[in-house]
Amino acid sequence: MKKLFAILLAVLMMVSVLGCGAAGEGGAENTPVNGDSSTVSGLQIGFDKQNITPEEQVPLSGSANRGYSAGMLDYLYATCLAISDGENTALIFGMDIQNAYSPTPSWRNAVSRATDIPEDRIQICFTHTHSAPNTGSDDPSIGRYNTMVSEKMVKAAKNAIKDLKASEAAVASIETENMNFVRRYIMNDGTLCGDNWGTMAPGIKSHETEVDNELQVIRFTREDAEDVILANFQMHSNYTISGVQISSDVAGAFR
Repeated sequence: MKKLFAILLAVLMMVSVLGCGAAGEGGAENTPVNGDSSTVSGLQIGFDKQNITPEEQVPLSGSANRGYSAGMLDYLYATCLAISDGENTALIFGMDIQNAYSPTPSWRNAVSRATDIPEDRIQICFTHTHSAPNTGSDDPSIGRYNTMVSEKMVKAAKNAIKDLKASEAAVASIETENMNFVRRYIMNDGTLCGDNWGTMAPGIKSHETEVDNELQVIRFTREDAEDVILANFQMHSNYTISGVQISSDVAGAFR
């Protein structure tokens, strides 16, 4: 049980939930910093992915006054991983949304009521794409969108629970340069500045914190089923920020 809870704690730190079959089996060019495999008695893993791309024009999140969406580059997904020891089950969602402070409690409550899993065992993580609907807007289209997302999360949760399979877990991490930068800086006068977008403008004394270049991965190998991979990397997803097309951004490229 202690091993299961240790793995679950690590899983709860993950940002993106990614399902795969043979993907990634060709081998990485870099050498992992560390890695560990573990067989946990009773460990079961299930997975499901639902499309949550809006079906109508919606106001976009991130970077004020971006306006409404116009077209789509790639789909948005809600992914769900179910992890169980045979008695207790927890759910971890990875959402292609910038953030969802307003509807998150109602989404978690809807999933809990539909699955009988306590709300404190339901983790919802957001990829922070700037090219997704602004779920905090009072626009009528967002009301419809948030309702659709709730329904898709319930469906993903039920499917992931049905998909539970006996599993083994392997954990690894690797240092990957140029993935991220510290957005906030300490200025010479002691103030904090977050307007430089990574540039070393005059007056910057130092970074507020160190850059985190660690990519963390947990791979679940399941009996008679596709593997499931969870990945965590610190990145501010905004490479499509200049446009107004729907996109899962970095998370989609990573998948």
